[in-house]
Amino acid sequence: MRLAPFGRALLVAVVCLASACGSESDPGGEAALAPLAIPEGCQPLLVEATGAPPETSACLAPYPSDFHRAGDRVALRGAARPRLPSGEESDPHDVGVIDGASTIPTIVGALSGDVVRDGLPGVMDDPSASARAESATLLLEADTGAFVPHYADVVARGDGSRSPVILRAFSPLRPQTRYVAAIAGARLEGGAIATAPEGFRRLRDGATLGDPALDAIAPRFDAEVFAPLARAGVARERLQLAWDFTTGSAERPKTDMLRVRELTLAWLDANAPAARVVGSRSGSALVARLLDVEIDVPLFLDRAEPGGLLFRDGAGAVAQNGTTTVRVLVVVPKSIESKAEPARLLGYGHGFFGGTAELEGDAALTIAGRTSSILYGVDWWGMSNPDLSLVTDALATRPAHTADFAERAHQAMANWIVATAAMRGPMTRAPELQRAGQPIYDPSFVAYFGASQGHILGGTLAALSPDFSRVVLNVGGGAFTHLMPRSLNFGPFAILLGAVFQDPLTVQSFIAMFQRPLDRIDPITWAPHVTDAKLPRSPDDRRVLMQIGLGDAQVPNVGSFLHARALGLRLVTPSPADVFGLSPAEEGAPSALSLYDFEVDTTGYAEGKPVSPNPVHASVRVNAAALRQMEAFVKPGGTILHACDGPCDPE
Repeated sequence: MRLAPFGRALLVAVVCLASACGSESDPGGEAALAPLAIPEGCQPLLVEATGAPPETSACLAPYPSDFHRAGDRVALRGAARPRLPSGEESDPHDVGVIDGASTIPTIVGALSGDVVRDGLPGVMDDPSASARAESATLLLEADTGAFVPHYADVVARGDGSRSPVILRAFSPLRPQTRYVAAIAGARLEGGAIATAPEGFRRLRDGATLGDPALDAIAPRFDAEVFAPLARAGVARERLQLAWDFTTGSAERPKTDMLRVRELTLAWLDANAPAARVVGSRSGSALVARLLDVEIDVPLFLDRAEPGGLLFRDGAGAVAQNGTTTVRVLVVVPKSIESKAEPARLLGYGHGFFGGTAELEGDAALTIAGRTSSILYGVDWWGMSNPDLSLVTDALATRPAHTADFAERAHQAMANWIVATAAMRGPMTRAPELQRAGQPIYDPSFVAYFGASQGHILGGTLAALSPDFSRVVLNVGGGAFTHLMPRSLNFGPFAILLGAVFQDPLTVQSFIAMFQRPLDRIDPITWAPHVTDAKLPRSPDDRRVLMQIGLGDAQVPNVGSFLHARALGLRLVTPSPADVFGLSPAEEGAPSALSLYDFEVDTTGYAEGKPVSPNPVHASVRVNAAALRQMEAFVKPGGTILHACDGPCDPE
């Protein structure tokens, strides 16, 4: 909405009378001040009255922000475009079209001085307290005025310079919806209230006359930022920083993956999956044999090697680029050889930038033995060991392309779908997997287990797979950029970005920019399609068991609980802790979250960093009660069992 100068002046006067606002330097309000140094493309909210042009980070942030919207996409211009120390531009928005903010955004603002966490809503606090007008940070759905429960983190500088303040919602936001974010009560070391940056202060106080860059956006801020906050009971003079952003569509991040799934299933309809046993070997004392199997899969990348990007037709849609071969590891545990009944079939997803060698480990074999299963798995292309060096190299030299690995992860989903079809089809006829002329496993039922990254990407695969009826997600979570600050696994990526940009606000803004490209493979994006709005040809009776350990240092609980809320899970009770947004699970609930308490110190979460290294991450999957749960769940008709005598602490 655009207002004529007289109309805007009248509106400002009325609002200021109602809220007692006025300029900190001139209580008269619309005083003519010397224009700020605001270069082309610079978002002016964080600009200070120094007379010198602002640094790039002060022009880019806050982020996401509707200042950077250009029609149906987000585009950074001029001074807002991130630059490497060499001066070279490195903007993720140039790599792919971003149609708006993620629905699981990392929301970055900043205030000058050493801002402290005290008084801000924290990740360990009651989430409902952040959804009130008196909260020190605010996240508001602009059209409805509904407050969004969220938490705030501060990146401590300790040198008196600008401190990033980051907001994250406890649940996914609505797509194609405008939100207002605000800071209204942040304090500095020593207890003083942090001052508003000069660019924002002038907008707030109606002191923009004579400053063309501010005067041009003042009417929109009055109508679309300050007015919704005022209607929600937030006094204008309290605001230290406020801005708005609009989330993108629910459909756009799914387009490529849905096309990959469609083409993969069509290929399987026309081609029996070719599978060849290329090696048979012995393993540990728990293993009868390991089979190296080679399968043909449709290729959707421009090349099969690490670094490959999605192959597209002339219209830009994902297209098939011939076929390639993928290795599948099949593990036959000794525990099933003495059993007369057929084994179960369990897909096993490996962990953080690892590989299928994990299937040979003690944890995987313990699960196989307890569930009477044959294991099979493939490398997570894009996030397996051969990909790691490319991801770190991109971070260090081409940070705008860091999220390119998500393209190769699309192929990983196709590989899994074809591998499962091969295990249910031609592999049942492999002599190495037969006894007395019959397969040693039942191909009519297939389940999935994934821990850590196997949970994260497995949460996406769970929506895409036409086969998995039971899905066990263990010690993982969702929203990649929500995990990063509190994860020992993902945290080093942020450290590497810090070494590249040497400015915390640029680093935090860059992390925020990663989320929308990563939405394409994030399990939060795909959560609605796992048990509710299932994709065509999905199993009718798909169920999910999530198992999480409190105080996990590698995948923080905040991401796990976010994923549980997105999936609509209930909480197995009695539980060692309540989880915001989850209702108690009834006896025999189809899908649920089960918590395990190993009594570790979780205070590090409150500080926006990982908790101290501890054994939680690796312990849940081999915990006796968790194994009993899996045993009851991973079978036809399997249900969720509360396997502990009281809360699981840990049994």
